[in-house]
Amino acid sequence: MEGTKEVLSSVLQTANKGLEAVGISSPAVQSLGGAPNVDPLGETYFSVTPFRYGDYVAKFRLKPVSVGLTELMGREIDTSVSENAIRETVQAEMRDIRAQWEFQVQLCRNIEDQPIEDPTVEWDETDAPFVTVAIVSAGPQDSWSDEKVDEVDERMRFSVWTGLAAHQPLGNINRARKAPYEHSAQFRQGFNRCPIHEPR
Repeated sequence: MEGTKEVLSSVLQTANKGLEAVGISSPAVQSLGGAPNVDPLGETYFSVTPFRYGDYVAKFRLKPVSVGLTELMGREIDTSVSENAIRETVQAEMRDIRAQWEFQVQLCRNIEDQPIEDPTVEWDETDAPFVTVAIVSAGPQDSWSDEKVDEVDERMRFSVWTGLAAHQPLGNINRARKAPYEHSAQFRQGFNRCPIHEPR
């Protein structure tokens, strides 16, 4: 199945490039594996789903702003050279980069235009602009070690539901995520025979 997935992804990526060459964008092809392997450090990340923001409702965005990151926007990584090409590329880049991202908040101003229950509706930035509320910084570092990966991936539990009541997840997708996250953590705890630790 792994080989089939790789072949399918390669075909879809070629199809996606062909569509983009004639000015067509296909989210369906991209979601099936046709999206290019772009450098994660140059990407902007969105919460997609809404959360409480104190007395308000908001979506979040993490946007790269330092030169070392913005230079990587849209840069594709050749994944044919190694099965860990993306990890190795990020690890090499983070040895020298002083990274900064803007953490931004998009407040819901009208639940008809910015619905809480339908995450497929993009909140128009004209009506609900993003506002920078913090800067996230990371100095040069070795971004990968087997010990840290084991500690974080196997011994910690991450969930959008781990947090303050003031930042409670909202909407049907977030509600649907709660039980699978808990089940996954319980399974790993039993399978690894190691209690799961909450991040602080």
